[in-house]
Amino acid sequence: MIELVVSIAIIGVVVWCIVTLIPMPSQFKTAIVVIAVVCVVIYVLRAFGLFTGGYDLPCPTCGVK
Repeated sequence: MIELVVSIAIIGVVVWCIVTLIPMPSQFKTAIVVIAVVCVVIYVLRAFGLFTGGYDLPCPTCGVK
């Protein structure tokens, strides 16, 4: 569970740095944030075993069955 929180925090900081520090149109910033949120939601769902997509990405499991 700690790995999940730490990885979400790191993703959030990286997305914040990209959106804040790199000058780009607001449409691109919005797209980056939306893509990051969708990826994090899928990542969390996979961690809890609620989403079993066809991809074999490393993901910490929370032991919830």
